[in-house]
Amino acid sequence: MVNCTPMPHSNRASSYSYVALYQVTITICLQRRSSLVEKLRMMRELLPAADLCHAAVGPRRKAMRPCIKLLYPLVCLQEQRRSSLEEKLRVMQASRDELQTYATQQSGLVGDLQGRNSQLTIDNDALRRRLADLQQVT
Repeated sequence: MVNCTPMPHSNRASSYSYVALYQVTITICLQRRSSLVEKLRMMRELLPAADLCHAAVGPRRKAMRPCIKLLYPLVCLQEQRRSSLEEKLRVMQASRDELQTYATQQSGLVGDLQGRNSQLTIDNDALRRRLADLQQVT
């Protein structure tokens, strides 16, 4: 991967500007390709088939270079966004796993405390009955 210069993508305005740049780039590329096709059509009428094939390769390469140069920053931006979103997804999955483990531990603790509370309630009731019995005897 070729080193891409980072491009801001934090606000919608910059996203829209990249979309607009993309549309302009595509329009320019299509215009260049249509002019190339028109030139080739004219050449076809003038040149034999072997010469036509040879003549078509050079202009096509030249026409594609500016398109690639214009689209490259957009591809870099998309790659940066993809890798950023993948990293966020990994972080969120790890956080979710930690929270699930913590919730499981907490629910086990709640179950233990409820069981202890029930036992202490039973012991408390038994002590009250015994106290009541002792108060009646005296």
